[in-house]
Amino acid sequence: MFESVLIRRHVDGYHLVDAGTIAEALLFYDRVHVVADSPLFTEILRVIGSQNLLRLLQMNRISITYIRESIGVLTNTLPSGMQFHNFGAFEFAPGNNKRLRNSDAIERDVGNVLGQSRESKKTTRSLLNHVSFRGVEGLPALAREDLRDDRFVKTGVEHVLRTLVPTVVLPPDLRFDIVFSGDGSFIVGTNLNFERLNQHYHEIFPPEHSSLSPAYLLSFIYNARVDACFAADYMAEIVTSPISSGIISAKFHELMAKRNKNEKQIELFQTQYLEDARAVREAINSGERTFGEFIEILERAERFKKWLGTRNPDANLIREYYRAVTTESWIEKLPSKSLRFVFTTLSGLGADMLLPTGGIGTMIGAGIGAIDSLLLDSVLKGWKPNQFIEGELRQFTSGRE
Repeated sequence: MFESVLIRRHVDGYHLVDAGTIAEALLFYDRVHVVADSPLFTEILRVIGSQNLLRLLQMNRISITYIRESIGVLTNTLPSGMQFHNFGAFEFAPGNNKRLRNSDAIERDVGNVLGQSRESKKTTRSLLNHVSFRGVEGLPALAREDLRDDRFVKTGVEHVLRTLVPTVVLPPDLRFDIVFSGDGSFIVGTNLNFERLNQHYHEIFPPEHSSLSPAYLLSFIYNARVDACFAADYMAEIVTSPISSGIISAKFHELMAKRNKNEKQIELFQTQYLEDARAVREAINSGERTFGEFIEILERAERFKKWLGTRNPDANLIREYYRAVTTESWIEKLPSKSLRFVFTTLSGLGADMLLPTGGIGTMIGAGIGAIDSLLLDSVLKGWKPNQFIEGELRQFTSGRE
Protein backbone atom coordinates (compact mmCIF):
# COMPACT_ATOMS: atom_id res chain seq x y z
CA MET A 1 0.00 0.00 0.00
CA PHE A 2 0.92 3.67 -0.52
CA GLU A 3 3.44 2.93 -3.25
CA SER A 4 1.61 3.69 -6.47
CA VAL A 5 -1.95 4.59 -7.38
CA LEU A 6 -3.65 5.00 -10.74
CA ILE A 7 -6.04 7.76 -11.72
CA ARG A 8 -8.23 7.73 -14.80
CA ARG A 9 -11.18 9.89 -15.71
CA HIS A 10 -14.13 9.84 -13.35
CA VAL A 11 -17.49 8.94 -14.83
CA ASP A 12 -19.96 10.09 -12.17
CA GLY A 13 -19.53 13.84 -12.16
CA TYR A 14 -19.39 16.97 -14.27
CA HIS A 15 -15.61 17.01 -14.10
CA LEU A 16 -13.34 14.25 -15.34
CA VAL A 17 -10.98 14.80 -12.40
CA ASP A 18 -10.26 17.58 -9.93
CA ALA A 19 -7.17 19.03 -8.34
CA GLY A 20 -8.33 18.05 -4.85
CA THR A 21 -8.63 14.38 -5.76
CA ILE A 22 -5.09 14.36 -7.13
CA ALA A 23 -3.82 16.20 -4.03
CA GLU A 24 -5.34 13.65 -1.63
CA ALA A 25 -3.91 10.80 -3.68
CA LEU A 26 -0.46 12.42 -3.59
CA LEU A 27 -0.72 12.77 0.16
CA PHE A 28 -1.09 9.01 0.65
CA TYR A 29 0.78 7.47 -2.29
CA ASP A 30 4.41 7.75 -3.25
CA ARG A 31 3.55 8.08 -6.91
CA VAL A 32 0.37 8.93 -8.76
CA HIS A 33 0.16 7.50 -12.26
CA VAL A 34 -2.36 9.19 -14.53
CA VAL A 35 -3.69 7.37 -17.59
CA ALA A 36 -5.24 10.21 -19.56
CA ASP A 37 -7.03 10.65 -22.84
CA SER A 38 -7.15 14.10 -24.41
CA PRO A 39 -10.12 15.45 -22.39
CA LEU A 40 -8.62 14.30 -19.07
CA PHE A 41 -5.14 15.56 -19.91
CA THR A 42 -6.60 18.94 -20.83
CA GLU A 43 -8.56 19.14 -17.58
CA ILE A 44 -5.52 18.22 -15.48
CA LEU A 45 -3.60 21.06 -17.10
CA ARG A 46 -6.49 23.38 -16.31
CA VAL A 47 -7.16 22.44 -12.67
CA ILE A 48 -3.55 21.88 -11.52
CA GLY A 49 -1.75 24.37 -13.72
CA SER A 50 0.96 23.51 -16.21
CA GLN A 51 3.85 24.62 -13.98
CA ASN A 52 2.59 22.64 -10.98
CA LEU A 53 2.17 19.58 -13.21
CA LEU A 54 5.70 19.95 -14.56
CA ARG A 55 7.04 20.35 -11.02
CA LEU A 56 5.35 17.13 -9.91
CA LEU A 57 6.65 15.30 -13.00
CA GLN A 58 10.18 16.51 -12.29
CA MET A 59 9.81 15.44 -8.62
CA ASN A 60 8.80 11.99 -9.90
CA ARG A 61 5.60 12.24 -7.88
CA ILE A 62 3.31 12.03 -10.92
CA SER A 63 3.77 10.08 -14.12
CA ILE A 64 1.49 10.31 -17.13
CA THR A 65 0.54 7.91 -19.88
CA TYR A 66 -1.33 9.59 -22.71
CA ILE A 67 -3.92 7.59 -24.60
CA ARG A 68 -5.02 8.86 -27.99
CA GLU A 69 -8.38 7.06 -27.93
CA SER A 70 -11.38 7.64 -25.70
CA ILE A 71 -13.58 4.71 -24.73
CA GLY A 72 -17.34 4.57 -24.66
CA VAL A 73 -20.50 2.62 -25.39
CA LEU A 74 -21.47 3.02 -29.04
CA THR A 75 -25.17 2.68 -29.85
CA ASN A 76 -26.82 2.15 -33.22
CA THR A 77 -30.59 2.73 -33.17
CA LEU A 78 -32.52 1.14 -36.04
CA PRO A 79 -35.67 2.72 -37.55
CA SER A 80 -37.66 0.11 -35.63
CA GLY A 81 -36.27 1.51 -32.38
CA MET A 82 -34.13 -1.56 -31.62
CA GLN A 83 -30.73 -0.58 -30.27
CA PHE A 84 -27.45 -2.40 -30.85
CA HIS A 85 -24.62 -1.50 -28.48
CA ASN A 86 -20.90 -2.13 -28.46
CA PHE A 87 -17.87 -1.23 -26.38
CA GLY A 88 -15.57 0.89 -28.49
CA ALA A 89 -12.55 3.18 -28.62
CA PHE A 90 -12.44 6.23 -30.84
CA GLU A 91 -10.31 9.28 -31.54
CA PHE A 92 -11.53 12.71 -32.60
CA ALA A 93 -9.61 13.63 -35.75
CA PRO A 94 -8.93 17.20 -36.87
CA GLY A 95 -10.95 18.73 -39.67
CA ASN A 96 -8.66 17.38 -42.39
CA ASN A 97 -9.07 13.81 -41.00
CA LYS A 98 -5.29 13.54 -40.78
CA ARG A 99 -4.07 11.60 -37.74
CA LEU A 100 -2.03 13.81 -35.43
CA ARG A 101 1.39 12.81 -34.23
CA ASN A 102 1.77 12.30 -30.46
CA SER A 103 3.60 15.61 -30.13
CA ASP A 104 0.86 17.37 -32.10
CA ALA A 105 -1.82 15.96 -29.76
CA ILE A 106 0.00 17.28 -26.69
CA GLU A 107 0.59 20.65 -28.36
CA ARG A 108 -3.12 20.87 -29.22
CA ASP A 109 -4.20 20.15 -25.64
CA VAL A 110 -1.70 22.58 -24.13
CA GLY A 111 -2.79 25.24 -26.62
CA ASN A 112 -6.43 24.70 -25.67
CA VAL A 113 -5.57 25.61 -22.07
CA LEU A 114 -2.74 28.13 -22.36
CA GLY A 115 -3.46 29.52 -25.81
CA GLN A 116 -1.07 29.40 -28.75
CA SER A 117 2.10 31.18 -27.67
CA ARG A 118 5.85 30.76 -27.30
CA GLU A 119 5.27 29.80 -23.65
CA SER A 120 2.79 27.06 -24.57
CA LYS A 121 5.25 25.58 -27.08
CA LYS A 122 7.93 25.57 -24.37
CA THR A 123 5.52 23.82 -21.99
CA THR A 124 4.73 21.24 -24.69
CA ARG A 125 8.39 20.43 -25.16
CA SER A 126 8.88 20.02 -21.41
CA LEU A 127 5.83 17.77 -21.07
CA LEU A 128 6.95 15.55 -23.95
CA ASN A 129 10.09 14.73 -21.93
CA HIS A 130 7.89 13.11 -19.28
CA VAL A 131 4.77 11.77 -20.99
CA SER A 132 4.58 8.24 -22.41
CA PHE A 133 2.02 7.01 -24.92
CA ARG A 134 0.01 3.81 -25.38
CA GLY A 135 -3.19 2.56 -26.97
CA VAL A 136 -6.20 0.62 -25.73
CA GLU A 137 -5.91 -2.25 -28.17
CA GLY A 138 -7.82 -5.29 -26.95
CA LEU A 139 -9.58 -3.62 -24.04
CA PRO A 140 -13.03 -3.26 -25.69
CA ALA A 141 -12.99 -6.95 -26.63
CA LEU A 142 -11.85 -7.97 -23.16
CA ALA A 143 -14.56 -5.86 -21.54
CA ARG A 144 -17.21 -7.44 -23.76
CA GLU A 145 -16.31 -10.80 -22.24
CA ASP A 146 -17.63 -9.54 -18.90
CA LEU A 147 -21.07 -9.25 -20.45
CA ARG A 148 -21.21 -13.02 -20.94
CA ASP A 149 -21.33 -13.40 -17.16
CA ASP A 150 -25.04 -12.86 -16.50
CA ARG A 151 -24.73 -12.79 -12.73
CA PHE A 152 -21.93 -10.24 -12.76
CA VAL A 153 -23.82 -7.96 -15.18
CA LYS A 154 -26.95 -8.06 -13.03
CA THR A 155 -24.93 -7.40 -9.87
CA GLY A 156 -23.14 -4.48 -11.54
CA VAL A 157 -26.35 -2.90 -12.87
CA GLU A 158 -28.04 -3.22 -9.48
CA HIS A 159 -25.05 -1.62 -7.77
CA VAL A 160 -25.00 1.33 -10.21
CA LEU A 161 -28.73 1.96 -9.76
CA ARG A 162 -28.69 1.62 -5.97
CA THR A 163 -25.81 4.11 -5.83
CA LEU A 164 -27.24 6.65 -8.27
CA VAL A 165 -30.90 6.47 -7.21
CA PRO A 166 -30.93 4.88 -3.74
CA THR A 167 -34.60 5.70 -3.13
CA VAL A 168 -35.86 3.59 -6.05
CA VAL A 169 -37.17 0.10 -5.34
CA LEU A 170 -35.83 -2.23 -8.01
CA PRO A 171 -37.85 -5.18 -9.33
CA PRO A 172 -37.20 -8.31 -7.25
CA ASP A 173 -36.95 -10.25 -10.51
CA LEU A 174 -34.75 -7.67 -12.25
CA ARG A 175 -33.64 -8.74 -15.72
CA PHE A 176 -30.77 -7.24 -17.68
CA ASP A 177 -29.96 -9.78 -20.37
CA ILE A 178 -27.23 -9.37 -22.99
CA VAL A 179 -27.77 -11.01 -26.38
CA PHE A 180 -24.83 -10.91 -28.78
CA SER A 181 -25.16 -10.62 -32.53
CA GLY A 182 -22.81 -12.09 -35.10
CA ASP A 183 -20.69 -8.94 -35.43
CA GLY A 184 -19.95 -8.67 -31.69
CA SER A 185 -22.52 -5.98 -30.96
CA PHE A 186 -25.29 -6.77 -28.51
CA ILE A 187 -28.82 -5.87 -27.49
CA VAL A 188 -30.15 -5.52 -23.96
CA GLY A 189 -33.36 -7.12 -22.75
CA THR A 190 -34.56 -5.70 -19.44
CA ASN A 191 -37.68 -5.17 -17.37
CA LEU A 192 -36.36 -1.89 -15.92
CA ASN A 193 -38.75 1.03 -16.36
CA PHE A 194 -36.37 3.76 -17.48
CA GLU A 195 -39.06 6.42 -17.65
CA ARG A 196 -39.82 5.92 -13.96
CA LEU A 197 -36.14 5.59 -13.07
CA ASN A 198 -35.31 8.88 -14.78
CA GLN A 199 -38.05 10.69 -12.88
CA HIS A 200 -36.12 9.91 -9.68
CA TYR A 201 -32.71 10.25 -11.30
CA HIS A 202 -33.35 13.76 -12.62
CA GLU A 203 -34.25 14.92 -9.14
CA ILE A 204 -30.57 14.46 -8.35
CA PHE A 205 -28.84 14.69 -11.73
CA PRO A 206 -30.12 17.26 -14.23
CA PRO A 207 -31.09 15.98 -17.71
CA GLU A 208 -28.34 18.02 -19.35
CA HIS A 209 -25.83 15.94 -17.38
CA SER A 210 -27.18 12.50 -18.26
CA SER A 211 -30.15 10.17 -18.31
CA LEU A 212 -30.37 6.53 -17.36
CA SER A 213 -30.39 4.06 -20.24
CA PRO A 214 -29.01 0.57 -20.87
CA ALA A 215 -25.95 2.09 -22.57
CA TYR A 216 -25.32 4.51 -19.68
CA LEU A 217 -25.49 1.71 -17.09
CA LEU A 218 -23.11 -0.42 -19.15
CA SER A 219 -20.67 2.48 -19.42
CA PHE A 220 -19.99 2.17 -15.69
CA ILE A 221 -19.22 -1.55 -16.05
CA TYR A 222 -16.98 -0.81 -19.04
CA ASN A 223 -15.04 1.94 -17.25
CA ALA A 224 -14.63 -0.10 -14.07
CA ARG A 225 -13.22 -2.97 -16.12
CA VAL A 226 -10.76 -0.69 -17.91
CA ASP A 227 -9.76 0.82 -14.54
CA ALA A 228 -8.96 -2.64 -13.20
CA CYS A 229 -7.04 -3.65 -16.33
CA PHE A 230 -4.87 -0.53 -16.31
CA ALA A 231 -4.24 -0.81 -12.57
CA ALA A 232 -3.19 -4.45 -12.97
CA ASP A 233 -0.98 -3.58 -15.93
CA TYR A 234 0.82 -0.85 -13.97
CA MET A 235 0.74 -2.88 -10.70
CA ALA A 236 -0.93 0.10 -8.99
CA GLU A 237 -3.80 0.64 -6.62
CA ILE A 238 -6.81 2.58 -7.88
CA VAL A 239 -8.35 5.95 -7.13
CA THR A 240 -11.94 5.21 -7.93
CA SER A 241 -15.52 6.23 -7.26
CA PRO A 242 -18.06 4.43 -5.06
CA ILE A 243 -19.70 3.03 -8.20
CA SER A 244 -16.50 1.65 -9.75
CA SER A 245 -15.35 0.32 -6.38
CA GLY A 246 -18.46 -1.83 -6.04
CA ILE A 247 -18.18 -3.16 -9.60
CA ILE A 248 -14.49 -4.05 -9.21
CA SER A 249 -15.18 -5.79 -5.90
CA ALA A 250 -18.09 -7.70 -7.46
CA LYS A 251 -15.86 -8.89 -10.28
CA PHE A 252 -13.30 -10.36 -7.92
CA HIS A 253 -16.03 -12.05 -5.91
CA GLU A 254 -17.24 -13.65 -9.15
CA LEU A 255 -13.72 -14.84 -9.96
CA MET A 256 -13.38 -16.53 -6.60
CA ALA A 257 -16.84 -18.07 -6.84
CA LYS A 258 -15.91 -19.58 -10.21
CA ARG A 259 -12.58 -20.85 -8.93
CA ASN A 260 -13.83 -22.46 -5.74
CA LYS A 261 -17.56 -23.04 -5.59
CA ASN A 262 -17.33 -24.35 -2.02
CA GLU A 263 -16.32 -20.92 -0.77
CA LYS A 264 -19.67 -19.16 -0.43
CA GLN A 265 -18.65 -16.22 1.71
CA ILE A 266 -15.10 -15.10 1.10
CA GLU A 267 -14.29 -11.68 2.50
CA LEU A 268 -12.02 -10.40 -0.24
CA PHE A 269 -12.12 -6.70 0.63
CA GLN A 270 -12.04 -4.78 3.88
CA THR A 271 -13.17 -1.17 4.13
CA GLN A 272 -11.38 1.16 6.50
CA TYR A 273 -12.17 4.78 7.21
CA LEU A 274 -10.05 7.70 8.30
CA GLU A 275 -12.75 9.60 10.17
CA ASP A 276 -10.69 12.57 11.32
CA ALA A 277 -9.18 13.54 7.97
CA ARG A 278 -9.27 17.12 6.77
CA ALA A 279 -11.05 18.58 3.78
CA VAL A 280 -7.96 19.02 1.59
CA ARG A 281 -9.80 18.22 -1.60
CA GLU A 282 -12.57 20.70 -0.86
CA ALA A 283 -10.15 23.48 0.12
CA ILE A 284 -8.20 23.16 -3.12
CA ASN A 285 -11.24 22.81 -5.36
CA SER A 286 -12.90 25.87 -3.81
CA GLY A 287 -9.77 28.00 -4.30
CA GLU A 288 -9.29 28.48 -0.54
CA ARG A 289 -5.84 26.93 -1.00
CA THR A 290 -3.76 26.62 -4.17
CA PHE A 291 -2.21 23.49 -5.57
CA GLY A 292 1.18 25.15 -5.27
CA GLU A 293 0.65 25.53 -1.52
CA PHE A 294 -0.20 21.85 -1.31
CA ILE A 295 3.01 20.78 -3.07
CA GLU A 296 4.96 22.30 -0.18
CA ILE A 297 3.20 19.87 2.18
CA LEU A 298 4.37 16.91 0.08
CA GLU A 299 7.99 17.53 0.93
CA ARG A 300 7.45 16.94 4.65
CA ALA A 301 5.53 13.74 3.89
CA GLU A 302 8.48 11.98 2.23
CA ARG A 303 10.14 10.42 5.26
CA PHE A 304 6.81 9.26 6.68
CA LYS A 305 5.85 7.55 3.42
CA LYS A 306 9.01 5.48 3.36
CA TRP A 307 8.25 4.27 6.87
CA LEU A 308 4.62 3.61 5.98
CA GLY A 309 5.52 1.49 2.97
CA THR A 310 7.14 -1.16 5.18
CA ARG A 311 3.99 -1.87 7.20
CA ASN A 312 0.63 -3.48 6.56
CA PRO A 313 -2.19 -0.94 6.34
CA ASP A 314 -4.73 -0.56 9.10
CA ALA A 315 -6.86 2.28 10.41
CA ASN A 316 -4.48 3.19 13.26
CA LEU A 317 -1.47 3.31 10.93
CA ILE A 318 -3.26 5.53 8.43
CA ARG A 319 -4.40 7.85 11.20
CA GLU A 320 -0.90 8.06 12.68
CA TYR A 321 0.64 8.86 9.30
CA TYR A 322 -1.97 11.48 8.47
CA ARG A 323 -1.54 13.24 11.81
CA ALA A 324 2.24 13.32 11.45
CA VAL A 325 2.10 14.84 7.97
CA THR A 326 -0.56 17.47 8.61
CA THR A 327 0.26 18.64 12.15
CA GLU A 328 1.21 22.31 12.35
CA SER A 329 0.23 22.96 8.74
CA TRP A 330 -2.69 24.75 7.12
CA ILE A 331 -4.30 21.34 6.57
CA GLU A 332 -4.73 20.94 10.33
CA LYS A 333 -7.05 23.95 10.37
CA LEU A 334 -9.45 22.62 7.73
CA PRO A 335 -12.86 21.12 8.56
CA SER A 336 -13.00 17.39 9.27
CA LYS A 337 -14.27 14.73 6.88
CA SER A 338 -14.00 10.98 6.33
CA LEU A 339 -11.78 9.20 3.80
CA ARG A 340 -12.43 5.63 2.70
CA PHE A 341 -9.94 2.92 1.73
CA VAL A 342 -10.73 -0.58 0.47
CA PHE A 343 -8.00 -3.17 1.04
CA THR A 344 -7.99 -6.54 -0.64
CA THR A 345 -7.27 -9.75 1.22
CA LEU A 346 -6.64 -11.62 -2.05
CA SER A 347 -2.91 -11.88 -1.41
CA GLY A 348 -3.63 -13.58 1.90
CA LEU A 349 -5.50 -16.36 0.13
CA GLY A 350 -2.32 -17.45 -1.55
CA ALA A 351 -1.57 -19.00 -4.91
CA ASP A 352 -2.97 -22.34 -3.79
CA MET A 353 -6.40 -20.73 -3.48
CA LEU A 354 -6.22 -18.89 -6.77
CA LEU A 355 -4.54 -21.55 -8.86
CA PRO A 356 -4.40 -24.85 -6.94
CA THR A 357 -4.56 -27.01 -10.05
CA GLY A 358 -1.67 -25.80 -12.09
CA GLY A 359 -1.79 -22.26 -13.35
CA ILE A 360 -3.49 -19.80 -15.58
CA GLY A 361 -3.87 -22.24 -18.48
CA THR A 362 -5.92 -24.57 -16.30
CA MET A 363 -8.15 -21.69 -15.33
CA ILE A 364 -8.90 -20.81 -18.93
CA GLY A 365 -9.68 -24.43 -19.65
CA ALA A 366 -12.12 -24.43 -16.75
CA GLY A 367 -14.10 -21.63 -18.37
CA ILE A 368 -12.55 -18.53 -16.81
CA GLY A 369 -11.88 -16.08 -19.59
CA ALA A 370 -8.67 -14.42 -20.65
CA ILE A 371 -9.57 -11.16 -18.97
CA ASP A 372 -10.05 -12.95 -15.65
CA SER A 373 -6.72 -14.72 -15.96
CA LEU A 374 -5.09 -11.37 -16.72
CA LEU A 375 -6.27 -9.95 -13.41
CA LEU A 376 -5.47 -13.03 -11.36
CA ASP A 377 -2.06 -13.36 -12.97
CA SER A 378 -1.35 -9.80 -11.81
CA VAL A 379 -2.48 -10.70 -8.28
CA LEU A 380 -0.07 -13.63 -8.23
CA LYS A 381 2.74 -11.27 -9.27
CA GLY A 382 2.02 -9.09 -6.25
CA TRP A 383 -0.61 -6.62 -7.44
CA LYS A 384 -3.19 -5.68 -4.81
CA PRO A 385 -6.41 -4.22 -6.22
CA ASN A 386 -6.75 -1.87 -3.25
CA GLN A 387 -8.87 1.21 -3.77
CA PHE A 388 -8.81 4.77 -2.50
CA ILE A 389 -12.42 5.92 -2.81
CA GLU A 390 -12.37 9.45 -4.18
CA GLY A 391 -15.45 10.59 -2.32
CA GLU A 392 -19.12 10.03 -1.80
CA LEU A 393 -21.31 10.66 -4.82
CA ARG A 394 -21.03 14.30 -5.77
CA GLN A 395 -23.86 16.79 -5.51
CA PHE A 396 -24.44 17.42 -9.19
CA THR A 397 -27.33 19.81 -8.76
CA SER A 398 -25.04 22.54 -7.50
CA GLY A 399 -22.02 21.56 -9.54
CA ARG A 400 -19.91 21.81 -6.39
CA GLU A 401 -18.43 19.31 -3.98
